[in-house]
Amino acid sequence: MAVHLFIQKYSRGKPQTLPYDQVIEVLRRHGTPGRGPVGDLEITFAPDQIAHYGLVIGDAPQGAQCVAFIRPVFDQNLRHLVYELMTRFDAAVFDDALGCAYVTGERDELPSPLGAACTAGVQRISSPQQLWPTGLSLSPPARERPALRYQNPNPQGFNFVLFDWVEMEQRHLHMALHTRATACNAGTLRALRNVLLKVDTALVGNPGFHVSYHFDDPEANLLLLESPKIAEMRGRATMVVPGEVMLGEPLPEPAFVANADWYFSNKQKATELCQQAQTAHGITIAPGLAGLAALDTLLDVLHRKHLQQRGNRVAGEDADDEDLQRWASLAGACIGETIRREIGGQWGAITLLDHKHPVVRTHTGRNCWPYLIAFNRIMNGAGESVAGYVDELACNARSPTPRNADIAADIPLICHLLLGHGQFNKGGLPLQAKIPVKQLDFSVRSLQSLDAYLATAHAQLESLTRDALSNLALAAGAYLGEVVRRNSSKHWHWTNYEDFFSTRPADPNVSKSVNTCALLIGPGMAILPMQACNIGGLETPPQSVHAQALEWLGNDISKPEAHPESAATPAAGRAHDPASPQTLDINVDIATCVAALKPEERAYVQVQPPPWVAADELRQLFDDYPKLLQQGRVVWAHLIQANNSLFEPGPNDSPAEILYDPHGRLQPAELAPLAHRLYLLKNTKPADPEEARIAEHLTGEMTRAFGMPVPRTISGAGLLESTLLIIRKHLPNRRLAAGYFPILISDACKGSAMILPSRWWPRALAEQWGLEAEQAPRVAPVTPPDVHAEKDQILHVVKPPVPGDDDAAWAYLDQLLERAEARHLAQKKGFLGKLLGRKEAPPARLPDPLFAKYLGRMSQAYPGACELPEDLGGEVLSLLVATGSVNYVVETARREFGLTVFDANHFNIIYRPAAK
Repeated sequence: MAVHLFIQKYSRGKPQTLPYDQVIEVLRRHGTPGRGPVGDLEITFAPDQIAHYGLVIGDAPQGAQCVAFIRPVFDQNLRHLVYELMTRFDAAVFDDALGCAYVTGERDELPSPLGAACTAGVQRISSPQQLWPTGLSLSPPARERPALRYQNPNPQGFNFVLFDWVEMEQRHLHMALHTRATACNAGTLRALRNVLLKVDTALVGNPGFHVSYHFDDPEANLLLLESPKIAEMRGRATMVVPGEVMLGEPLPEPAFVANADWYFSNKQKATELCQQAQTAHGITIAPGLAGLAALDTLLDVLHRKHLQQRGNRVAGEDADDEDLQRWASLAGACIGETIRREIGGQWGAITLLDHKHPVVRTHTGRNCWPYLIAFNRIMNGAGESVAGYVDELACNARSPTPRNADIAADIPLICHLLLGHGQFNKGGLPLQAKIPVKQLDFSVRSLQSLDAYLATAHAQLESLTRDALSNLALAAGAYLGEVVRRNSSKHWHWTNYEDFFSTRPADPNVSKSVNTCALLIGPGMAILPMQACNIGGLETPPQSVHAQALEWLGNDISKPEAHPESAATPAAGRAHDPASPQTLDINVDIATCVAALKPEERAYVQVQPPPWVAADELRQLFDDYPKLLQQGRVVWAHLIQANNSLFEPGPNDSPAEILYDPHGRLQPAELAPLAHRLYLLKNTKPADPEEARIAEHLTGEMTRAFGMPVPRTISGAGLLESTLLIIRKHLPNRRLAAGYFPILISDACKGSAMILPSRWWPRALAEQWGLEAEQAPRVAPVTPPDVHAEKDQILHVVKPPVPGDDDAAWAYLDQLLERAEARHLAQKKGFLGKLLGRKEAPPARLPDPLFAKYLGRMSQAYPGACELPEDLGGEVLSLLVATGSVNYVVETARREFGLTVFDANHFNIIYRPAAK
């Protein structure tokens, strides 16, 4: 997103001007002033330091209305420069999205609406270390942004403008502006006008490009349009505002997102603080509210240490003190844990300026920033009392839920117990050894494994205690709710029964019980995950939690964030951060996964050998597949070479050569260069005997390898090379879409490998490969055909896989039809045959079993429903049908046989297989 920082002076809520020349004097020590043909003074900084550029709004006679930093770099240089401007001119700094504001004097000098609108409030600081402190938040991953090059009228400035994403084929640039109306005044609006003017100059220098400015706040967009112009805009630009806000929805605030990792890490940090306070300073900090006075004492000691280290230096010369930040992190965890346990809340994160900040959100809806509270207490001294802060929360934000019944605060812990990390105090969990722990990875798919466990528990219901069943409802319900929360593209949050009904009328149909003790609140609904996981009575079969989650999520299952991009051109660049396979967990208990399959799903893992395998060494694989599916372990593999047909849609499975580490130590990025070096041995005759053996094998293409050692000249890590069969139905889109994938190997099947069926791949990996469309458009019920009407429409019937994108699907059909046409245009034999145009009939082919079964079904039920083609052995079946028969022919194909039908008379209609 485009971020802007503003430095302005305020007195009693009104903006004041800064001494222009003195401001320039400060900025000149950090950057180079320069001017374009119009607009305000720009400051150019060193590359990747302080900001992309700065602006000084105003002039010498009138003074500077504000200083702006465009796309700041939150480094030490920026902190020291901003702090110098703040202290020298008694100014405040805030970002245009109003994440946080900083002052060195009184907070109430700022306009009260501006201060109230800041997500993290107004922070009073006494050191540059307190400006966007490092170590107290998670920094965003480094990412490049698209840039548009142009001839900058400012000779001191850079010759490019940055954007947030780009649609290169449409030459469409995008800039996200999160500016809030409350941050807008004459000075800040003129700074934004300067930004738009620079973009406009770049657009004029690159004809054909256009830009969209995406505003979160329509009022900010309106204020900008109504503000005085600096110059007329000449490029193509569009202002985009959210429609739901225009229709009256409230402006969205930065969302609090619960975080289980921070729940556990902060509990540990709180314990460490008590231990280190005792060891290093002899201070005993009791848990809970009783320990806050001692915590204040500890922070006073650290404050005096900070003052002593500063010595005679002024605050503006402070360097980042990692030790103080470490103490602030530990103390913040202690403060947050006290709030969570004693007042009622949940650990999570709020993202400001792309940084994720640890936050405790109380059950009454108040966001607390414990790390910042602790750090400000250390830096500022006793005026920032921690005990006073928490006392105020206890009076105004305490949850009505009894402290010993706060389920929402401990959801991560309850899920942890389900996964085998600890025990419930009373009754435990039923059949704990049967819990499919390794499959419970919080994916939607993992709920199928939870369903299998719940069914097992239900089958032994008579032998289970009441306490065990209550624990099961809590644990399974917490897990189900977390799956929904973590996989939704919308925002969901947990709340307790008492907290929910404290602000709503009581519901006589919903009394408090283990099934209703915690609710999950989503967009327009409140759900009861514990009730959904209650396995009920003996006569009632358990409901599928997987199906329930899909119903709750609807079409709002989250996907990796991406903006449409394509290849860069000399005028504009792009950045793309694909999910790294190193971050994906491929630890899968394959035996449990296979055992959880329903009887009708078993065909998915059963592989029938093609006829040619009988005379091929790969027949060994079909003997080993059952063992791999029962006792295999998962490691990464990388492709060395494969049949070209595997990279395109098609019906046949084919062999490929792979490289893998049998110990599972190497990741795809480490295997890739080694696989490439092996491929380069093809068609060579190396002197090294190990390399020569690999080279001969790859060159021949018909030999097979089962755990052939990789030459030591290429890798000394004990890597192996094997031939495997690429089983298309085990790939997400039934073709090779990337060079790496997880495989199953076993010490009992030396050298044999099979691709891990993609049903059990990490979701992010499957989506990188591309998933076939699972949903089909709704169609009318099947009606009997009109067998006597004139047949006037052509339908093309195709077996799976068919590309999910409609344009790609039609292109794929064109390829099939071209191959079919080429076969019928047989070669003309001899000179006389060519002269007379005589053609040989193509050789006959055996009917495709699926096509033959499909046509046989229709012919038996309704003879004459369609014209039967002579050749049923091709890749596409072209049928001539009557208009009144189309529905029957199509629905029989897609519902009963999983076939795709293209309507040749309407080139925008594809009837895809019905969902099973």
